[in-house]
Amino acid sequence: MVTKLDNLFRWRPDAEEFSKPLQFKKPFKLLFDRLPIGIDNNRIDVTLSQEFMDRCRLFVRRSMLHDVTENYWGEPPPPPDNKDLQALREGYAGLMELTVDRARKYNRLEMVQLLQFSVVKFLLQLVGQEYDRLRNQVQRAKSVDSHQSTGRSVQLHDRLVLLARNEAAIRYRITRRLFREMLKIENMRLSKLRKSVLGQSWPVPKPLLFNPMLQLPSLWADEQVMSHYPLVCTDREDQDGFDRVNRLVTGLFAEFLPSWCWSVDPADPFDATCSDIQTTARRHQGEQGGLPGYTESLMLLKRSLQPTEYENGNCSWLDIPENIDRIVYSVKHRSAIRTDYDAPRLRVTWENAKWPGFHHRLMKRILKAFQGSRVELDLLACHAAPGVYHELNRQVPVRIICQYLSGRMTKRDLQRKLNSLQGKAVPAQVIKVLDRMLLIIRRMPAPRRRRRIFSFLRHFALFRRDLKQAYQAHVAMHRIHLLVRPEDIELSRRNGSLLEFPLRVELKP
Repeated sequence: MVTKLDNLFRWRPDAEEFSKPLQFKKPFKLLFDRLPIGIDNNRIDVTLSQEFMDRCRLFVRRSMLHDVTENYWGEPPPPPDNKDLQALREGYAGLMELTVDRARKYNRLEMVQLLQFSVVKFLLQLVGQEYDRLRNQVQRAKSVDSHQSTGRSVQLHDRLVLLARNEAAIRYRITRRLFREMLKIENMRLSKLRKSVLGQSWPVPKPLLFNPMLQLPSLWADEQVMSHYPLVCTDREDQDGFDRVNRLVTGLFAEFLPSWCWSVDPADPFDATCSDIQTTARRHQGEQGGLPGYTESLMLLKRSLQPTEYENGNCSWLDIPENIDRIVYSVKHRSAIRTDYDAPRLRVTWENAKWPGFHHRLMKRILKAFQGSRVELDLLACHAAPGVYHELNRQVPVRIICQYLSGRMTKRDLQRKLNSLQGKAVPAQVIKVLDRMLLIIRRMPAPRRRRRIFSFLRHFALFRRDLKQAYQAHVAMHRIHLLVRPEDIELSRRNGSLLEFPLRVELKP
């Protein structure tokens, strides 16, 4: 009854007035429907320059060997020569420059999109292939030495164990470096070239192409995920994590969001655990070209979002994470519901003089929804966990830290987990550090708790947007068939379906 009276006598904006000062992003339009279907009657046949692929493979191979030996084996070989890196950059720039010329000449903007997604798919596959190659190389050496030198065989066994234990970290570091180098050449030269020649700097939006979620080895690779997102939504033992937060956030803003943005019950029952998702992802890797991210992102989205939103690429103001700050920090209250913080404010003006009163009630509603909830416990724990993880010298998995600090794990279970760890962590010392942080969280002053909640809202909006964009990118890459076998290339070329991206030096006179 009180809520109904509030609605009658207290002003609130309609959806249009609420969102008017906020920023919106344009939906991305993929132009692949203009391209021919290839020899499998399903995907688009593409070949990349052999010289470019060879340069990339050499750089990744040398980078990975240096990374692994430096971080895990000792006595690393020299890092890749700067010439290798420069060759990779110039190779990518050469592919783009020739493609831009052709796109202008034949009015084929879709070819630029195709090149960018093809290169991203190739690089993601390449890192996985080179990791498998290195692991198999060590495995073969172990098999050969097992009958000759016991000491050498033990060393190689230890190396295999280290490779398996640190696969996610190894792949992530190499992938991040590749994308970082690509982004440098894009920002310095190629985006400007496309703008001057085609009138568009980014035919594929930069946040979509260089989405951190694409570069993660898995959405459950906690030590890598925490570099970009809170760990609240990616607990492999909590299959409802993302859905729980999405329902809470979209419910709070439901009257100001399009109806396709609301959470709904999934059409099909979905009882898979995160382990099931990863199993399914691995099963589909061959089908997806070795990219498990497609299945991981799809199965999270399927559980929580309407297909209209993520399949059509629909965008709302919630897809701009900064809009959360624009709303929360639009008014500085002197009452108990303070939203002020030390960072520069994003001042946004709602013209209606009644906005501050509505803003005050909205902030109270947000805080009431979070405070004392499962989500608040999780977000406070996951905010503190990375710092504790590094304080413990990365000897305790960050997920164990999250689970204990959030109350999901008892001290007895923690003790058992710590005893099973193969490392130098001393259980008594670890528990002492965790209990100290647990006390800090429980005694956290109310203003700091509020800041954590508002900050989490923004970070969740970022995670949600990047998840949607990762799915879009994987859908695009799934439509690309990177041909490598000479017989396939020749067949596609004869059929007139092959789309080739050579360097100028490879063009026939």
